[in-house]
This record gives sequence, structure tokens and C-alpha cells, in this order.
Amino acid sequence: MSNQPTIIELDMDELKDLLRRAESKQFNDQDYATTKTVFLAYVDLVDLLKSKNVSMRRLRKMLFGASTEKTAAVVGASSVSPDQ
Repeated sequence: MSNQPTIIELDMDELKDLLRRAESKQFNDQDYATTKTVFLAYVDLVDLLKSKNVSMRRLRKMLFGASTEKTAAVVGASSVSPDQ
């Protein structure tokens, strides 16, 4: 596993285009780099899932980042309590 993950942002259209180029054997230089990064991330993720030392909370934090907002702070506290 790598210590510092490389983060790339691709939308589904970009991934589909990459797959089409792979199927037609028409990769460009950037496609090779993107594919390598995706495969390395996949290997790291599988290793983490196999590891007994990673909790689901820690894995979510690693994949999606730390939670920065609480629902109550965004929506506001409800004036109606659950007992009513």
C-alpha cells in the first residue's frame, strides 16, 4: 500500500471514454497514467478491506474525507422533541 494516496477526480463520462479507448487500444499518454493510478487505488482498497486493522469509520474517512459539518449545525435544532 502507498502511504500517500494520489487523488484524481473523474466523472463517469471520463471513465467511460477511458474504457472505450482501452477497448479500441487507442490510449494516449494521460490514459496510461490515469489507468495506473486507478489500479493502484484499487489494490490499496482491496488490501484495506482484507485488513482486520481498519474500521468502517476509518475507511469511510480515508475514502471520503473527514466530516466537517453536523446536520444540526446546517439544518438547525428541531423545536419538536422526539417525545411529543
